[in-house]
Amino acid sequence: MEQHSVAAHTNRLIHSTSPYLLQHAHNPVDWNPWDAEALARARREDKPIFLSIGYSACHWCHVMERESFESRAVADLLNAHFVPVKVDREERPDLDEIFMSAVTAMTGAGGWPMSVFLTPDLEPFYGGTYYPPDDRYGRPGFPRVLASVAAAWRERRGQVTEAARDLVEHVGRQLAAAPADSAGPISHALAETAARDLGRTHDRRHGGWGGAPKFPNSGAVSLLLRHHRRTGSAESLEMALRTLDRMARGGMRDHLGGGFHRYSVDDEWLVPHFEKMLYDNALLAGVYLEAFQATGDAAWADTARSTLAYVLRDLQGPEGGYYSSEDADSEGEEGRFYLWRAEELVTVLGREDAALFARVYGVASEGNFSSHEPYHAGQNIPHLPVPMEEAARSAGLPVETLRERMAEMRLRLFGVREGRVRPGLDDKCLAAWNGMAVSAMARGGAVLGEPRFLGSARRAARFLLDHMMPEGVLQRSWRAGHCSGPGYLDDHAWAAEGLLDLYEATLEPEWITAAIRIAETMLAEFADPAGPGLFHAGKRHTDLLVRSKPFYDGAEPSGNAVAARVLERLSRHADRPEWHDTALAAVQSRTDWMERAAQACLVLLGVAELLLTPPVEVVVAVGGSGMSREEALREIHRHYLPGVTVAGTTGDAEVDAKRPLLAGKQPVGGETAVYVCRDRVCGAPVTELGALREALGAGDG
Repeated sequence: MEQHSVAAHTNRLIHSTSPYLLQHAHNPVDWNPWDAEALARARREDKPIFLSIGYSACHWCHVMERESFESRAVADLLNAHFVPVKVDREERPDLDEIFMSAVTAMTGAGGWPMSVFLTPDLEPFYGGTYYPPDDRYGRPGFPRVLASVAAAWRERRGQVTEAARDLVEHVGRQLAAAPADSAGPISHALAETAARDLGRTHDRRHGGWGGAPKFPNSGAVSLLLRHHRRTGSAESLEMALRTLDRMARGGMRDHLGGGFHRYSVDDEWLVPHFEKMLYDNALLAGVYLEAFQATGDAAWADTARSTLAYVLRDLQGPEGGYYSSEDADSEGEEGRFYLWRAEELVTVLGREDAALFARVYGVASEGNFSSHEPYHAGQNIPHLPVPMEEAARSAGLPVETLRERMAEMRLRLFGVREGRVRPGLDDKCLAAWNGMAVSAMARGGAVLGEPRFLGSARRAARFLLDHMMPEGVLQRSWRAGHCSGPGYLDDHAWAAEGLLDLYEATLEPEWITAAIRIAETMLAEFADPAGPGLFHAGKRHTDLLVRSKPFYDGAEPSGNAVAARVLERLSRHADRPEWHDTALAAVQSRTDWMERAAQACLVLLGVAELLLTPPVEVVVAVGGSGMSREEALREIHRHYLPGVTVAGTTGDAEVDAKRPLLAGKQPVGGETAVYVCRDRVCGAPVTELGALREALGAGDG
């Protein structure tokens, strides 16, 4: 296949903020970003648009680039007959959602890279995902696809445009689905239905739900932990903890460097797809923290701690923002950075330690990968086939001794691994994912008592406010000092919730003020005057075929679920009962969906449970003596109190009087006092940690 020199060609993507688009800036394909100039050119030249959507950490996106987009012959076909447009799905999730729905409707499946052909009026008429350079894998070769589509546009224009209009109507109905007439009041019965559904599909051997490929499902784990707390269901707790245990022991977790890979290609969490995403790690750190709160088991705290430490070390930039992802590939091979041959362990650790490490972490001389991925024959992914306690018994060692020896060996191997060629880094900062990570870091700092995580959360929150809100407008993406364009619903919802969680972890007033301001903007920009729920794209997004209202969870929680959750939580802080009403109306509008497709709405179900749970409010009135603010917060966040509202007085009586949550709450005798209120009834203020522990534990159940 003919390939071009990197310096031989430059296209319009060279001015992009997205690392994914910049990766294609020297293809011989005359790529355009999705902008007014490209869309006008398609209309002017009466050419279809070839739209390619992917993201930086996508393995098969890189494969299609090497095979096709670097080929001069393929580029000549694309440039002659189409207006080629490249989109980073992480920068334009609205376009990705619309055209993925179209591709799924046409083919029955979707994925990335996404390849879709549009009329000059932006109506999709043909599409798919990865196309090989010639006929293989049961797929037509990309040049043949291009020639066929170009011929159809020339010779059967009427049929093409009619089919495109029908498809657009279908996608519009699907994405703008109205609530059913049966939608109505929420009740705990919805969560009961979801728990039963999760029980039917739960993998009782390996944890998780369904078969291969298996994705982490933080929404399911969180809902089950909450369900166990309310009902005492042993099955719900077992499903949640089994899933967390198998993921934490599997190869999908990076046992040397911390954090999790995106998903497992098998059903036992052994063989990962090696890309590491910020959102996965933020969401998973959050549910491991919840498990620690709910059970007190330090293993869950350790997993959360190592995950947050990975994000802090490898994904937080010098400006404070968190980067989006690390690639699956390095040196042109998926997983190369993370895999080990048995003889490498001997070189690094010595024969005796290498033998013990191999025994504990499932390393085999023939490789533990070969039965799953033949091209990785002889290589190993470290994982824990059995819990550390069982491995210690088998080795005849005290478990703490084994833990200490394994920690020291992991550190040595990590040091060697750091000398390898690293996977590619997508160093753009997305507002939504940064909000998720601020939330996880803030909660981790509070629950684990780790100032480094709180410091990381503060830096990222400051970055969001200083760099991603030019002229007060939250942007979707930032890279190298430049923003890509206005943010979406999930950007506003997650940014607000991250700031709220940082406030509840520190009681520093600037964060709650900023969270309320972003929530106000969210309602102004994304509200639907015709009914409940918020649009995914706001008033500033004008180049869309349809505007969707996301309620179903995908790889990330649905924007409306997160928005409803943060509005409900902020309504208590800001004394805005109308925000509670907005959240309730949105959730109630989809009760039929939660009944019929519970596993697609798990985060929304969690919000329904929040709305149904009598509020618990904890206010810290800091005095000049007694327990410190930090001691009080550490005790508060040690308890599993889902939906708890945590606030603190400012020391300014006039300011505090304006917030009903704080009014009348003062130190007692000059000592810090904590007020615990349940279902709008407050107990006597407590001034000692033991009394606070008892007051909070009264509802642990």
